[in-house]
Amino acid sequence: MYIIGGLELPIKWLAIWPFNTHADEQPVQHNRLVWTDFYTSHPFLSAWSNVESLSLSGLMDDREIKFCGVLVATADDLRKPDIRNRPIDLRIAGIIDHASTMQLQELDIGGGELLSSITVPAMGHLQRTLQHRGAYLRRLTIKRIILNGSSWIPLLSPLRQHNTALEEIEISDLEIGHPEYWSLHFPGVSVNHIVDPVTGSKFIYPSAGKNLTIRYAGPRMDLALQKIEQWAQGG
Repeated sequence: MYIIGGLELPIKWLAIWPFNTHADEQPVQHNRLVWTDFYTSHPFLSAWSNVESLSLSGLMDDREIKFCGVLVATADDLRKPDIRNRPIDLRIAGIIDHASTMQLQELDIGGGELLSSITVPAMGHLQRTLQHRGAYLRRLTIKRIILNGSSWIPLLSPLRQHNTALEEIEISDLEIGHPEYWSLHFPGVSVNHIVDPVTGSKFIYPSAGKNLTIRYAGPRMDLALQKIEQWAQGG
């Protein structure tokens, strides 16, 4: 980070992975990210103002979450945040919300090899973000997350109304862990995966299993989102 500011290098993409990857790992001794006056200096802000894509991955302590939150709030050109943190709580949802104040174009939320988790309050926060700040969103990926309570389905319902610029969507391996375990799945896609017979556009989905993954990229996103909402089931 200091190299970026020291050389005033204009950057388009930055990944911050200073954290443990797995929740059961022992803490690793490393330099923690802490906000200092350096990040308000002209050399750093001049370089940082060009960033369009930011990837945050792993476990964060309170200071690192605060650091990333302020960092995102000062990224005027940020278009593509990629959040892969376990767990996703209100603080992480706040980072997503900060990013959404700009003309957000792509949003990736979820886990890697292991499931992420999201709290019910953070889920509500994410839902409001997509409703009120998703006018420019072109690509949405939500995958490999477990929600401890409530339901994933209310997140899908407003997409057709509020995310009118959406061109590509992927929903995969979304689970509920409380009060009983179930997975969000889309049984209707295996019956008829054609979205629009006129254009020939279709869903992409695994041919086997319970259809826990559904993807679409095509000209009739309005019809695709309608079908996704209709087909979504838990059980």
